[in-house]
Amino acid sequence: MKKLLFVILFFIPFLCDAQIHLGLRLSELQELYPEDKFIIELNDSGTKYTSFEGDFGTYVYYFDKETHQINYMIQIMENVGGLNAQVEEFNKQYVIISDTSWRAYLEEGKIIKIKLLYNKELKASYFEYVE
Repeated sequence: MKKLLFVILFFIPFLCDAQIHLGLRLSELQELYPEDKFIIELNDSGTKYTSFEGDFGTYVYYFDKETHQINYMIQIMENVGGLNAQVEEFNKQYVIISDTSWRAYLEEGKIIKIKLLYNKELKASYFEYVE
């Protein structure tokens, strides 16, 4: 347990900035993570998306139909320890809007809204990222 907590606390600061990939194309995402295989899939409405298993959960990226850039993403958390560590880091780095939402002011004037949500059906917490 101590080892897991150490890994979470050590890597979360690096993941907070790294995980916000809104505006990137698939090729740019692949350049950032060359060791991961990204498979494009389509949801029921025909929207392209890709996902991969990261150290702190599953990351799902949705692409705009016209620009082919990531315009929405979610991060499904694997465990409560990672969830709490991520929330703590968001509270340090971003503007707190509520207990479950933040606003990130990034380079080049980009503003990202982050929300912590819970899916009762899946019994899973996840972060939603949108411009």
